[in-house]
Amino acid sequence: MRPTMNAFRKMLVLAVFILILAPISNAMASDCPPGQGDCHGLETPSPPNPMSLDARKNATLRTAGTEWITDSGFNLDQYLYRSGSPIEFTINVDQSISQSSVYLTLSTYDVDYDGGSTPERDKAYINGNYLGYLTGSNGAWSINTFTVPTSLLNAPGANTVTVEIDTLNGGWAVTVDYGIISTSGTASNNVTINSGAFTVQDTDSDSKYNTITAQVNATATNSGSYALNGALYSSSGQLIGWASTTVSLTGGVATDIPLNWNGEDINCLQANGPYQLKDVTIYNTSDTSVRAFNSSLCSSGSYLYSDFEACTSTVPLVIAKSPDDGALDVSVKTTVTATFNLDMDAATITNTNFTLATNAGVSVPGTVTYNSSTRVATFTPSSNLTGDTQYRAVVGTGVKSLGGVALASAVDWYFTTGSSCSDVATKAYTFQSGTPAKAEEVNQNFDILYSQINSLNCLVQSLKDIICRDNPTASVCN
Repeated sequence: MRPTMNAFRKMLVLAVFILILAPISNAMASDCPPGQGDCHGLETPSPPNPMSLDARKNATLRTAGTEWITDSGFNLDQYLYRSGSPIEFTINVDQSISQSSVYLTLSTYDVDYDGGSTPERDKAYINGNYLGYLTGSNGAWSINTFTVPTSLLNAPGANTVTVEIDTLNGGWAVTVDYGIISTSGTASNNVTINSGAFTVQDTDSDSKYNTITAQVNATATNSGSYALNGALYSSSGQLIGWASTTVSLTGGVATDIPLNWNGEDINCLQANGPYQLKDVTIYNTSDTSVRAFNSSLCSSGSYLYSDFEACTSTVPLVIAKSPDDGALDVSVKTTVTATFNLDMDAATITNTNFTLATNAGVSVPGTVTYNSSTRVATFTPSSNLTGDTQYRAVVGTGVKSLGGVALASAVDWYFTTGSSCSDVATKAYTFQSGTPAKAEEVNQNFDILYSQINSLNCLVQSLKDIICRDNPTASVCN
């Protein structure tokens, strides 16, 4: 009986992994972002009282196997400046997870996301993979919930959560109280997000909208002060911005709570609808364990950015990025692009001001070009990127418009490459029962087998490249 191609494939995979798994198991290491340099804080240190999770840990509020919590130790509950960066701790997950994504929730204090000309930008990572910025306001607690692809998680295993403090060096400080990995987002606890709906306002009767508002309807079990925040995205997935507000709720009374975004900002970003309200969190400002979360609450009508007030700002903006921020399985042959809202000075768009590096800080050589007709700057790597690696692209403040105005702050984003190997053939020729095999049919099957062997070799080499990049002395690198 002739062995099938699946049998060939299984034997090859087994042989390869028997040879490589033993030395690899001792060589793997995660990339965590390095701490930043010292700075002199502008805030007056005022360490907060950490919010206790004791109430969250009772049987009625915590279902075993769906949440994993770290609430103490490491450098949690400390008021830290950039010089104390990063905040880092681990969350242990004790079982495998079958769903495609999970949630990381962080309780944070004093995140000055809208803090002046150099706002606070604290970056959150899990296992070295960038998730996004913390949001919040001065002197207040906030809840940040990030959607995490399960592929980035160690389940079961220990997961390293990292917060890189004040990356723009504005003199800000922050506290992280606790972290939760959960399979169902931030569990509702004595407050519920019921629904959401968008409205637009033309306050000066010029047929252009000044504001877009998301009305979030919520009900709290008990009266008190509640904070609400959420993110507005365009139809292309571009983040327009975060909005937040604090309101008093009466226990048991469903209440509409407005989140507002400036119409001119939408025009400046050239962001079209339908707009999406995502990552909506509401929590009690006195006890952040009283909270609820909705990852995607509602959509708006099909507005165009030109429906909103005209952009009067002369400050250039990056209005589109490719690959998208947070993109996974990006081709190793990708170029990186940034699109601007204004005509730019091509002489300022260089490989000094537009850079690409691994998340570990290894610079990628390449060339930078600018297309004045499309306002697109392109970074082209000199060679293919490394597979299964996270990269950070940065457009710096040295980039200027034709009017000589620089970016207000550096713009960066992250993406992760997929395998550097070509696609593996998955189907061999099917022989007809009772019919002698033709020479071309046999040759076709052997060609497919040869292709699969080459693809397996490529996968092994890619894995070896990743190991040896971080552990050059590992035995597999000799």
